[in-house]
Amino acid sequence: MLGMPLRLLVALAIGGVALAIGLNYVYDYGVALNKHLKIEEFNPEVIYDGRENKIHFKIMDQSENPVKNANVMIIPEYDGDKVISGKTEENGEVTLYFTPSLPKDQYEGYLTIYVIANDYPHYEARNLIKVVRK
Repeated sequence: MLGMPLRLLVALAIGGVALAIGLNYVYDYGVALNKHLKIEEFNPEVIYDGRENKIHFKIMDQSENPVKNANVMIIPEYDGDKVISGKTEENGEVTLYFTPSLPKDQYEGYLTIYVIANDYPHYEARNLIKVVRK
């Protein structure tokens, strides 16, 4: 006789724990969704093939605060094996030096910028900077 109520009680306890874990995950994910990164400043918008180019970024959060220790990566869309990266300083700024090398049959290309920082969803900006052969 006691078998059925005991099983029901155990099932309810396990269900309650699973529900609490699930709600905690959804809450944490929802909080993370409200936080985001953005590239506040970057220059230049066009860089040149075969030359060392100085590229400056300023990374901010959703509240316009600088993001310290964010990893900023430059990946050419025409050569995904080449990655240039650096970390932002206290003021959210980083300067990277990059010498692009377009394929011989290509006269222009674009760079994708990735920004990764603790406690923020990853940020990706495709085709943000143009590379031209001069």
